[in-house]
Amino acid sequence: MRAREPKPIVMSKAHPSTTIDIYSRLLSFKHAYPEVIPTLVSGELSIVIKSETSFSVTPCSRVPTSLEATNSLDMARSSTVHLQEKRKLALSKFCPVEQSVSGNWNNSGCGDLELEVRVLIPFFQECQKNCSEGVHWESDSRLLIDCSSMGLPPPTFVSPWAYRRYVVHLAFAPNKYPRQELKLRIPVQVNY
Repeated sequence: MRAREPKPIVMSKAHPSTTIDIYSRLLSFKHAYPEVIPTLVSGELSIVIKSETSFSVTPCSRVPTSLEATNSLDMARSSTVHLQEKRKLALSKFCPVEQSVSGNWNNSGCGDLELEVRVLIPFFQECQKNCSEGVHWESDSRLLIDCSSMGLPPPTFVSPWAYRRYVVHLAFAPNKYPRQELKLRIPVQVNY
């Protein structure tokens, strides 16, 4: 799974929300079922919007990653959950795409592809090793997240001494593989 970076959440609007375009990739092995075209993949989607605020005793030349902020002795970090929800998600309208040697996803008519965030779980790692032996199918979905229940959180900001950022955590558990979970962490800006 991968996604585009969503539009900023503008909290001063009457109904603050954001949309996330999600792209899902399936692999159909040529030697097993070459004529099978995936039609529907459904499951449960967990959505969490979290903020992370960090303060540093020394000025930072750039915004540290979450791991760097956690491991640094010069930084204090806190995080807050602003939104949590679960909903059903059905992926459909799969179209074929080509896999290039470099690993990029070449589009075959599924829309423009921008920011890519990939997460591999053990089941799909084996599929990636055998990608030259199969046909890749991609589906795109638009996810609307209503943020009006978030209240009035502080906006995203960056300075050499402190920063605040927001992340949308998505976790999709397909019904066919309930123990497997595809996860994405997508940065999102909050402003007024």
